[in-house]
Amino acid sequence: MKFLCSAWPDQLEIQKVYLLNRDKTIINPYMGRDLRRKKNRKLQRTLDDYLEERGVNNELCVFLHEYMMNKDRIELIQWLGNVKSIVQK
Repeated sequence: MKFLCSAWPDQLEIQKVYLLNRDKTIINPYMGRDLRRKKNRKLQRTLDDYLEERGVNNELCVFLHEYMMNKDRIELIQWLGNVKSIVQK
């Protein structure tokens, strides 16, 4: 299975679930109910449990969110450095 998720500082949001062949190609995406709606809590909880058993949990979401915010800052600083070197030439 392949999961498309959003990592927020306080939770993981599963948006789509895909079934994969042995060669990692997508068979069919889950085309059922919207996984983000509150009335699908049983399915959401089952998928959350599946991911949590594999180490994908809220603690990882906090780390990923902080990492991505830092990554954006680092890339901006590098870009500004490149602009500075071009302007100085």
